[in-house]
Amino acid sequence: MIKSNLYDYRSREAFRQSLVTKAQSLPSCKEIIPTSWIQLAHFIDYMKGNNSNELKRLFTITVDELFALIQSSPLLDKPVFATTDELRAGLNFVHSLGLVFYFSHSSTLKDTVFMHPQWVADVLKCFIRHDMEKVFCLLIFI
Repeated sequence: MIKSNLYDYRSREAFRQSLVTKAQSLPSCKEIIPTSWIQLAHFIDYMKGNNSNELKRLFTITVDELFALIQSSPLLDKPVFATTDELRAGLNFVHSLGLVFYFSHSSTLKDTVFMHPQWVADVLKCFIRHDMEKVFCLLIFI
C-alpha cells in the first residue's frame, strides 16, 4: 500500500521508490505492448478531441468502419493493422485504458465500439438509479 501523504515518507526519493515498487508488482507492468496498440490509443484520443472530425460526433462505430477510418487516415504513416482481428486486439487494450468501451466477448456487442464511455455511463444512469424508492413512493401517493 502506498501512503497518500508525501510527509509520511522520509524523502521524495523514498516516495518515488515506493511508487516504483508498487508499479512493478502490478501484473501488466512488464508486459510488452505492440506499437500498433499505442498508435491506436493516440489516434482515438486525438480524433475524439478534434472538433472537426466525425469521431467526436459519433457515439458508436462498427469495428469495420473504424478499420476503414484508420486505413484511410493521413495521421498514420502506414496501415497500422493488417486485419480487423488485429484491430480487435488493439481495441481490447484501449478498452482497458478507458478510452472506449469494447465488449469483445459479447456476441451482440463485439462489432460495436462505444467511443465515449462517459456517454454510456450517462445513458445507464437513466435506467439505473439509486433513488428509485423515492420515485415509487411518489407514484403510490399520486
